[in-house]
Amino acid sequence: MRPFREGQASFDMGQTLFNQGKFEQAIPYFERATVEDPEFAEAYFYLGRAHISLRHWREAIPPLRAAYRIAPEPMRQEVFNLLTDAFFATAADVLPPTPTPPPRREP
Repeated sequence: MRPFREGQASFDMGQTLFNQGKFEQAIPYFERATVEDPEFAEAYFYLGRAHISLRHWREAIPPLRAAYRIAPEPMRQEVFNLLTDAFFATAADVLPPTPTPPPRREP
């Protein structure tokens, strides 16, 4: 029996970098953890969080969807909340800005 699950070492390194605010550097470790263990919900979750922290909304959606599908019930609400934020942020980036109305002229 192994003391750690597959992908744990990669996940731990990613989480260390994430906690230091090094989101870009953490992403490859979270990605590696999901390859090493495709059922590692927390690795998908942190991969999505790292992308959100970098404002990479579209890139955050696939790992968050994967995390939601395989996450245990207690974690699902937190994943759902981030997934919803990513969807809305993506939509806001796609929509054209609301035009500013011209100033009103007083008669």
